[in-house]
Amino acid sequence: MSSTNSSAPGEQHGLQDWILESVQHYQSYQLAACTALTSFALLLFEYVTTFDREIRYLSDGKRTWAKAVFILNRYISLLQSTATLFCALSSPSLFYRSCVILPRIIEASAVLLCAVWTVFSTLRVYAFGGNKAAIAVLVGLLSCVTVIADSVLIGFSYMVKARLPLSPYPEFCTMAFDIPVQWEQKVTLQVAILTLLPLPIAEAIGILAVLVQLRNMVFGPNKPRAMTQLAQRIVREGFYYFVAIMLINTASVIANFVLDVQFISACAIFNILIPVLVSRFYLNLDDVRSTEGQCERIHQVRLGVECSKTSYAAFKPISPLTERANPNNVNIHYAEEVFRYNQRLLRKSDALV
Repeated sequence: MSSTNSSAPGEQHGLQDWILESVQHYQSYQLAACTALTSFALLLFEYVTTFDREIRYLSDGKRTWAKAVFILNRYISLLQSTATLFCALSSPSLFYRSCVILPRIIEASAVLLCAVWTVFSTLRVYAFGGNKAAIAVLVGLLSCVTVIADSVLIGFSYMVKARLPLSPYPEFCTMAFDIPVQWEQKVTLQVAILTLLPLPIAEAIGILAVLVQLRNMVFGPNKPRAMTQLAQRIVREGFYYFVAIMLINTASVIANFVLDVQFISACAIFNILIPVLVSRFYLNLDDVRSTEGQCERIHQVRLGVECSKTSYAAFKPISPLTERANPNNVNIHYAEEVFRYNQRLLRKSDALV
């Protein structure tokens, strides 16, 4: 009688732990499913609404690094989001027989996206940082740390199938590491730091490079008026994207180190915003380029010049100032002539900008 009474509390305590574990897994499953569905819906909506701009951007037939980065970022992120959605909404035995296929697609897509964003950050810093190779190389190396750390972590990981009877899908995939148990927590923490921290540092360096470049334009000998309104827009949008991506990466770092494990999957939606920002960056630059070309066409048509595709693609020298623009017939330096020519062009294109 006494032995039965003594074993009852232990069995009750074990049952409570089992129920609590099942409820926590159910909450994690629901959170991951909602996050994956929301991320996929946002990404799909972004692609549908910008598909016409993508066709226009890729239709000129030119092959550039920017277009390669644009295409890889756009469709690898869509593949990753689709695989994540299938993993979150289905059991391992519903669409595939093991835990290998879709999780490995997600991991490979994540590494490839980090590599694409590394190229994107490097090219962007080089373009907006005054064409300084040293800064671009530094940002590229910092971004490569994330790619290498993710690759190493994937190399030591493997997927296993587990069961939890009270969950909606009894079978679920979980990740394990081929690392000794006493080292696993320390190694995974170090790799997580190498994965998350270099990205905000690289973006901060990019912001500083753009700020220094803007300061040189504002307070330098050429003054800001040497830039056209279109060039100012390009620099301004580049700076905005720098700030946005840095804030997203910083939020991901805080989510992984501060928030509870149950809510980390909810912060994965931040990762969807980065490919959207990268795609919008290139599409907006293409809009600026198209606007500039359209303004040039209108300007030439108003002057009675016959327009052709080759004449727009070729580089044309700046036309000299007319007597109306230079009534006193004063000797004008080349930089000032560039500025005045751009101002004349801008007055004709304000309605389109």
